[in-house]
This record gives sequence, C-alpha cells and structure tokens, in this order.
Amino acid sequence: MERMARANGIDICWEDFGKPDHPAVLMIAELGQQGVGGPARLCQRLAAAGCRVVRYDARDTGRSSPIDFDHHPYTLTDLAADAVGVLDALDIASAHLVGCASSAMVAQEIAINHPQRVRTLASLMSTTSVIDPASPTGYSGGLPAAAPVVQDFWAALEHRPPVGRDEWIAAMLRYRRIVATAGSLNDRAERLELARQFDRARDIAAAAHHDLAIIASQDRTERLAALAMPSLVVHGSSDPVLPYLHGIATASAIPGARLVVLDGLAHSLPESGSVADKLLHALVAHIVKGVPAPKMKPIKFF
Repeated sequence: MERMARANGIDICWEDFGKPDHPAVLMIAELGQQGVGGPARLCQRLAAAGCRVVRYDARDTGRSSPIDFDHHPYTLTDLAADAVGVLDALDIASAHLVGCASSAMVAQEIAINHPQRVRTLASLMSTTSVIDPASPTGYSGGLPAAAPVVQDFWAALEHRPPVGRDEWIAAMLRYRRIVATAGSLNDRAERLELARQFDRARDIAAAAHHDLAIIASQDRTERLAALAMPSLVVHGSSDPVLPYLHGIATASAIPGARLVVLDGLAHSLPESGSVADKLLHALVAHIVKGVPAPKMKPIKFF
C-alpha cells in the first residue's frame, strides 16, 4: 500500500514489502523513474528472504513533490538527503542500500555523506562518474561513452521531447528496448507499467530535472575511498549505457568492494530468468549473512 511521508521538507510517496521488524533494504529507483517502476518481483523475493524492502518516488517523480528546479536547483546530495529523510520518517536507523544505474549514484552519496545510516551498499550497473558535457566521452574521469544507439536516442529526445501520454509511453518503450537485457522485455507489460507511471505522476516532465542534478554533482571516485561498509558492485557484460569499465572503476574506488559481473546483463534489471536469479542470489548473499555467494565465470574483455 502506498503511503506519504514528510521527508527533508517535501512529500515522498513510499511503500514496503515484508515485515516491519525485518532488516530494512532501501530500494532506490533509477533517477527519472518512479518507485513503482522498480523491480517488484525482486522486492518480493528479497522480502521472502527475510528483508523489509522500502521503495519510494524520488522528488520530481510519481506522487512525490515536484520541484521548481529553476529557483531551487538540487544535486545528487539533495536526493541522498531525501532518502535519509524517508528512513527518518519510517523510524529506520540504518538500512541496506540497493541502487541501480543512476540511483546507485544516490546510494553512493548516501554512503559518503551518511555512513552511519548504511548497513551495506549495493551499486548495480552504475559508475563513480557524472555526466560531463565537456568530456569527450560524456562522462567525467574519461570513462567510456554510451553506445551510439543510446547517444542517438538521447539526442533525439533532447531535440524533440515527447508531447502527451502516447508519445511519452512510446519514447520510454523505445529506450527500454535499447537498454534491455536480451529476452527480458515484455512489450505489453512495459506499456501497462509506463501508462501507470504517466497517469500517477504529478508532473511527468519534472523527472528530467534528475539529469540536471547529475550534471550539477561531483565525481565520487575520491570520496568513495573513505567508505568502510560492506559493498557489492554488480555490472553487466553487455551494458550499452555504462560500459563494463564503469563497473571496474566503481569496485576499484570502494575499499573491499566485491565485483560481480553478470554475463548478458545490459542496463535493466530483468524480472525473471537466469540473470535475475543470479542477481537475487548475489544480493541475498550480500545482505543476508550466511548465504554462499554465487560463483561467476571470469569474463575476458582484453
């Protein structure tokens, strides 16, 4: 059941899976997406493994507060403070953090700025970098660029943003097809879920502010060196948005981080299949102690 919380001075919509007295997992939705768009089956499976999974709409998405970005600009640090505010509102002293892609940047910022609130960190399909229009690759630190098909989609979207419900759903579905793990996309289910997101959003266009927040933020490489909590980095061998070297950079920046490479994983979290099972196993092994970690075959890239 969705509920509202007052956190960091704004209204945030949240829901949870599992028992309230179980260890809390904060599942942070990818920036620009709503909490309800996160992997429900993964949340349910983590709850079945003994966790209380909390997911929420970040500011400027879903039913949470839209922000006048021109007058009140924000960065990833502010989005991290919102997440901590959710923990405060739910009276959760500390949580296991799970962030995917751009939301893992928020998870990293929480770990950097609020380490006492973090039991473990799981950074999935992400990077230490930020979007840097001045960089030849588009990312700070010289990390590799997104695949041309991804860059072409971004350029087309910037040139002509979608107008209205049907165009928005069609555009988001095209992007999901580009970044999806092979065999994981169900067009009908994706359309229904995107329609739900459009219909429940207070301001669907406001989600674009998250890209501006990333651009306004700092590269995290040096600051991640101070982390001491158990950390897991998961990256796909087929990621077209943040190529595999971004995963290596993330794991290298965090002391003691464990890197799990999932062969075939692109830039989306599949709800079912062997890749989804391996991801769940890795997360459960990381969060719930006593579960053996999955054995992965090494992947040669050079």
